[in-house]
Amino acid sequence: RKMEARRVETGIYRPTVGPTRAYAQPDVPIPAGMFAQFLDLPLLRGDETAHAPWLAASATPWRGPVNVFMSASDAGYRLNSTFRAPSVVGDTLDDLQPAQPWTWSRQPAVHVKVYGGVLQSRSKLEVLNGANTLALRASGASDWEIVQFRDAELVGTGIYALSGFLRGQAGTEFLADAVVPAGADLVLLDSGPGQIDLAPADRGLTRNFRVGPARLPYTDPAYLHFEEAFDGVGLRPYAPVHVTARRNAANDLQIAWIRRTRRGGDVWTGLDVPLAEESEAYMVRVTASQVLVREWMVETPQAAYSAADQTADGIATPFELEIAQVSAGFGTGPFARITVDD
Repeated sequence: RKMEARRVETGIYRPTVGPTRAYAQPDVPIPAGMFAQFLDLPLLRGDETAHAPWLAASATPWRGPVNVFMSASDAGYRLNSTFRAPSVVGDTLDDLQPAQPWTWSRQPAVHVKVYGGVLQSRSKLEVLNGANTLALRASGASDWEIVQFRDAELVGTGIYALSGFLRGQAGTEFLADAVVPAGADLVLLDSGPGQIDLAPADRGLTRNFRVGPARLPYTDPAYLHFEEAFDGVGLRPYAPVHVTARRNAANDLQIAWIRRTRRGGDVWTGLDVPLAEESEAYMVRVTASQVLVREWMVETPQAAYSAADQTADGIATPFELEIAQVSAGFGTGPFARITVDD
């Protein structure tokens, strides 16, 4: 057997004469600048728990693992999750202008202030493979838009100029046609944030959370208290695309569209993308001047608005057609819209 030994001078351990000193245990709670943010996000990779929310926790400096305790009331908490890495979080300092979703934006750089880490430029290929993904939410809004950026230039302490955006990712394109005012929350999703445990039966129910340093009990003042309810946005269907409406000889309006999927949509080997739902269903609406005229359900990506129904509705062009996929678990997803003007 191998053995190792080290000689130590005995005098090192002899007491020395001098004043008595008291050594207190170091107190290292999360500093006052701690940040914790719950996020109800769509699926990003496809292998996440669809209904479970995410948490981003950050502090400068990072003092170690953060625990999340959950309870139905503000008592009797149980440990839910532990997060060992900080998240990069921050705020936008400029307005983010509307942009065509899924295409590289050429708008001027947007300045952001971040905490808990750094941002860096990535190649187009890296971005298209999921790098530099942000969750972005305007102040007072409920929905998080998934945005990616290509270029990050450090211009000050924790301040970056971001450009080369891809807006409306992961089914959030319905948010891309609006200005996101300065002061919006942002969370870098590349690392740090993770999902907490949430039973499917708890979706939509308000739950109490305490988030704080793992070395302290959840009753410590360093813990942050939240009351949150989550819709389970990972279950939300995507809006259809390529909606068309054509009249036939009888003046019936033939409507068609292409469905999308929350999971497995980047696989090109099959004839169609996976359904990722219990059944296929769509809601079709006819609106005029933002007033609902008619609404019905279909089970295939096509519908007909007959001439007789148009006459009964007293509809006149222009009017809007709206189509949304319906999930048995979530309900109606975002609507795709076109205007019929002839």
